[in-house]
Amino acid sequence: MLGQDELGSLAASTANAIRAVHAPGASAAQLSDARLLFEQLRGHVAAHQLAFRLAAAESPSEVQHFGFQLLLDRLRAGVAGRPGVCLGPRERLESKAWLVGLLSAQCSPATAMASPPAYVRAKWAEAVSELARLDWPAKWPELQPALVAAAACPVASPAPALFALGVWTQLAEVLAEDSKELTVQRRRELSGALTKLVEQPAQAPELVACLQSVLQRHGADQQVVREALGLCRALASAVPVQLLLVHSLDKIVQVGLQSEDLRDVAVSALADWVDRLCPGQKGKSSGGSTGAPPATHDLCRFTAMLAKLAGGCIFDPEDSRSYAFHRQVAELLCDFCASNATTLSQLMPCADLSVVWQALLHLLRYPSAAIQNDAVAGMSHLARAQAGRPDGSPPRPPLDRLVGVIFVHCLRLDTLPGCGGSTSGALSVERSTWLLGCLGPPSVGHKVSTFEAWCQLLAVSHSFDLLEGEADAQERSHLFGALKTQACGLLREVCKPQLGAGVAAPEGYGALCRHAGALVARALAGGGPAEEGWAAEFEAATSLLETSGPAALRLAESSGQLAAVLLPSLAFLKQVTVRAGAFSCAVEHKRLEFLSFWGPYYKHLGEEVLGQVLQQLTAVIGQPPAVSGGEKLQIRALDSLVGITKWGALGAHQLEALNIECQRLSSQVSSPAARGKLVEALAAAVATCPSLEQSRRVEIISGIMQQATTSWLSSELVASARPEALLSVLVAAANAGVPPERIGRTDVVGPGHAQEPNLSKLRDIRTLLATFTGVVTKASQTPSKPGDAVASEAVAVASGADSMEGVEAAGKGPEVHLASQVVQLWAPGIFAFLHALMGLCVAATKADQTAQAVVLMPAETELANMLGPKYAALEEAAEVLPPVADARRLKAVRSMLWELRGHAAKAARACVTCPGFWALPGACTWLRALAEALPGQRPHVAESICREVFGPALGRNGPGPPTEAGLLQLCQQTLEPMTVGLSQLLRDCWGLGRSSSGRGSREPPLPVPPLLEPAFAASTLSLTRFAAHFLAALAGAELPQASHLADPERRLFTRGLAVAASTASAPPPVTSRNRTQNKKKQRSKNSFAALDDDADEAPVQQVAARGATDGDDAPAAPKGVALAIMHDRALREAVRTALAELLSLQERDSVARALLGLAVWSAQLWNMVARGQDPAALEAGAMAGRLPEAGELLHAATDALRALPAGILRPVANLVASPPDVAAAASALQGHVGVIAASVRPAWGDFVRANWTNGKRNPSTLVCEATQAAYIALSVLVRLFKIQCRKLDLRVDPVQLYLSPSLAEALQICRSLPSTSQDDVDVLLSTLLDQGETGWQDAQRGAVRALLYEASPSFAEAAQEANASV
Repeated sequence: MLGQDELGSLAASTANAIRAVHAPGASAAQLSDARLLFEQLRGHVAAHQLAFRLAAAESPSEVQHFGFQLLLDRLRAGVAGRPGVCLGPRERLESKAWLVGLLSAQCSPATAMASPPAYVRAKWAEAVSELARLDWPAKWPELQPALVAAAACPVASPAPALFALGVWTQLAEVLAEDSKELTVQRRRELSGALTKLVEQPAQAPELVACLQSVLQRHGADQQVVREALGLCRALASAVPVQLLLVHSLDKIVQVGLQSEDLRDVAVSALADWVDRLCPGQKGKSSGGSTGAPPATHDLCRFTAMLAKLAGGCIFDPEDSRSYAFHRQVAELLCDFCASNATTLSQLMPCADLSVVWQALLHLLRYPSAAIQNDAVAGMSHLARAQAGRPDGSPPRPPLDRLVGVIFVHCLRLDTLPGCGGSTSGALSVERSTWLLGCLGPPSVGHKVSTFEAWCQLLAVSHSFDLLEGEADAQERSHLFGALKTQACGLLREVCKPQLGAGVAAPEGYGALCRHAGALVARALAGGGPAEEGWAAEFEAATSLLETSGPAALRLAESSGQLAAVLLPSLAFLKQVTVRAGAFSCAVEHKRLEFLSFWGPYYKHLGEEVLGQVLQQLTAVIGQPPAVSGGEKLQIRALDSLVGITKWGALGAHQLEALNIECQRLSSQVSSPAARGKLVEALAAAVATCPSLEQSRRVEIISGIMQQATTSWLSSELVASARPEALLSVLVAAANAGVPPERIGRTDVVGPGHAQEPNLSKLRDIRTLLATFTGVVTKASQTPSKPGDAVASEAVAVASGADSMEGVEAAGKGPEVHLASQVVQLWAPGIFAFLHALMGLCVAATKADQTAQAVVLMPAETELANMLGPKYAALEEAAEVLPPVADARRLKAVRSMLWELRGHAAKAARACVTCPGFWALPGACTWLRALAEALPGQRPHVAESICREVFGPALGRNGPGPPTEAGLLQLCQQTLEPMTVGLSQLLRDCWGLGRSSSGRGSREPPLPVPPLLEPAFAASTLSLTRFAAHFLAALAGAELPQASHLADPERRLFTRGLAVAASTASAPPPVTSRNRTQNKKKQRSKNSFAALDDDADEAPVQQVAARGATDGDDAPAAPKGVALAIMHDRALREAVRTALAELLSLQERDSVARALLGLAVWSAQLWNMVARGQDPAALEAGAMAGRLPEAGELLHAATDALRALPAGILRPVANLVASPPDVAAAASALQGHVGVIAASVRPAWGDFVRANWTNGKRNPSTLVCEATQAAYIALSVLVRLFKIQCRKLDLRVDPVQLYLSPSLAEALQICRSLPSTSQDDVDVLLSTLLDQGETGWQDAQRGAVRALLYEASPSFAEAAQEANASV
């Protein structure tokens, strides 16, 4: 312990150093010396005594602050890993006495020092609150009286009161922090002590009395009021808000709201109160909360304060500061309604609740989209809670007033004349006045005389929230969309309680239809050629019911009140379909769109109404208006027809009539795209018509596709289907003298246009593929009826049918898909064309510059797909074009090629998802050809083919072949070339050379222009991740309990379980003998009868009754592609090899997924053997459908598990011991491979680097991911070894390791790891053999992880650092 003189000398030198640092012109050396001094002092044995001297009253402010900081650091030392040793009991007692004494001296008029600065006082309060957090109230009872005395001390300075309020505030804020330093018990003690201060004594609680006393004496001091507001905010975290309201602390908040400088703090206090006002709802509960809501009068007073605050929000276009405050108020009121809507609806009287609605309506009329969004959200919460309380008139505003405001907010202002959009002109006075009348009195400080002025105010408020560049337009669009969606949802909630109200009632769904119908009628009557903007009113009016109408219908269907919904809905539909006073393309477009939204109603409104709607649609389709935009109306009508027919409203005779009408329209529609839409609409109608016979539906589908099928089969490109022929067409299209503005147009008649024959061929193929995909997809929406007699695909194919008539006449049989006949005719050409597209890249590398420029360079949309929506567009000057190429035409042909690839892949997907496709004899051959072509693709094209074709074909995200035999044949044909092709493509993209399998295409990798290196790198990484997930799924990673291991040892060698397994699957026949044996057995009088063999009969029968698979805890057998792969050795080896090769790619997510796939592969292989499903065992004579005996299991497992050491454990161990060094590769590699390496370097470095937790080095993420794969492989081999020992009646001991060569090989691989000794391997084996105690699996997994960690480079680095430090 230092003497007083030494302590004083140290304090003086420290004070001098602190003053020097704070003096003007302090040097960097002085700052460094001060920092070093503080580090020395914080570990000093008498640091707290030194802090007492430095923080004395006579010290300068900066020295006082340093002294309190030094004391605070000593108080926090040793807590939560902070350096230093915490204060002992004696030092803590000295600190408490000194702090109380300092506070008492401050309160005395004789010894009071000058008011310390705010930053000194805050640090002082922080030190006191930290000590109180540790010891108050039980071990520091003196603190509470001292703080009460400081708050009530008679000195003129507010410093003691400010200090007392600051201590209470910081102590309450401790409870708001989610800190591990505060235990649950200690948190409960502090909360209880603070709650006691607020509620005892009941007449005048101490803390409330302190606040009142301070505000009575120093209420004019704004700093005191601010501190009191901070205490009110912090108390909400420690004390139930109900208590704060009981003692009227909300009046302090009201005082703060009246001051412009304090209202931000007051709003923050209100926000914390709102979150914790009503426990048990969305808000957080207060500390010590009782779970009871506030008293009704307190809740009404608090609500009235919030409503008054919102009612005072008046927009001032010249004051952005007030606008920011108004946004805070709107968010606060919205959160209040969201968190407490149920309590408000249950407790508050209707009159008081209406005040909240009026405040929200006031905010809804505020000229700001953000505030309007908050207001609508708050209304929605209240309306949803009010739905459970339909007592009398609702507290909300009348429906007509609410509809008017929402209608105005749903207007697209950019389409109104003079409202800031591109539309020229101005609104008429009558129209502007009417819109303002719908809005109601705006929440603006001055009079708004025109609607244009309202729009200008909206623009001003948006400028206050202005973002930069495109983000501003996106934010504006997002706000409008969110407001429109929430407003329609509000109307849905408002009308829900009054669903059964009469048609003429002022509230309810009928009233909403009536008000919206009036708005529609005005929009239709008011528009004219000079005022195209009336379409905005029509769109806003119809949008009021776009979501409310279908929602009301669903509710009416479930409650049996259809009449209450159908009558007003029909009246509104009639109003919408009334002819407008003057034709407007925008109005007609919105009308057609609304007819599609109203689709669920048509099956209830009757055939006459549906017929009239279809008549309107077909009229537009057959004869589109001869005006600008007429073609868009035709496409919109076709989309609406598709939307209506999918609801299944058409009857059989209506469908027949529609079929005839569509045949007539097909000859009138000139656009191929429009014809395709027409066919899709009819296909959707056929698929959803349950009253039509299956055979007739198939006939209609075949009929509507007859023309398209003929065009497809006669197409020159489909007939040739060679990459060279397709490449010649593309090159000719790029070199043709066609005006660039006509390239890609879809309105050219005929497939062989004289001026652009090559583009016409490509365009027609694209349209035909889109039509085919749409029809097959729509036809599969509703499953067909079983048992109907239709054409059989197998008979059709066997008979060699090559036309639609041939398929129809080929035979009859059960049909499961309406478009199977169409698919069988189209599929050969689709796959041949897709194969030709996949061969273009290789063909282009051997052709001229134009061919390479067309095929090897991506289109703009393709580039966006590779890099994302935001990318740097290719500069024309950066690309070297062929001498005869035109840049615009070249880009257009590239875009056409990209669209063809997409449509062809989707068409192939439609084929493989149709059961009729798999009856074709060449189905698997076509898929194999696509798989073999994968190495010659760009990465993003290969990923698209795998997602669209191979994924559904193999049943991962589609049905796949309908039979197990078909699935096995498909896997045998395509899986090996697909995995080899993917692996080779990935190795080429990553610059790793030839695949380790030695198989696959040996075409040289495609060249990558420097301009495309970033896009190529991005698509390579995307393909790598997809391949890892796809291959892991093929191994069974997406199955439930994929990594769970069966335990056949328990079944085989536990008495009773073996008998049960052998008898459960084949019960003996009932004979007279066993019928006698099944009678009740007489009780034996022998006391030792339990030793008889028959004593185990009952347990055996109980085990048998549980089923044969329960004995070994095996998960359910996989189905689909995972089962087919595991049953075939070549297939599962192909998947394992591909997963192992992914470990050489330095992409962390892909490597982690590949490790999971290898772990699942090992588990599924073992489980298959344990279930007796291994084909080798079945071929050797094992009985199918029965669990294997020990000898059968050993025979099958010994053969099947040979791949685990070298095929699973070795690549995993090599990856852990020597992970690829991406940092070195990124600096050495050039081109796209260097870009890839640079992209993955940060994530890969974190993946292989050791993790740190609380200052301790832990295994890397790579080691943790690899542990599961290694553990399962070793566990499988250990389980086999145990069965081998027990079969021979040998003790399970490492001495018997000669029985399992595979396990010995695996342990040898572990022994070859760096930093691994034979003792380490022996300890690992003994741990794996031990299954005695609870948690043995975690212990085994931990042993494997420790072994791998010690072999990793991060462990070697730790050892080197330790040696260096020694």
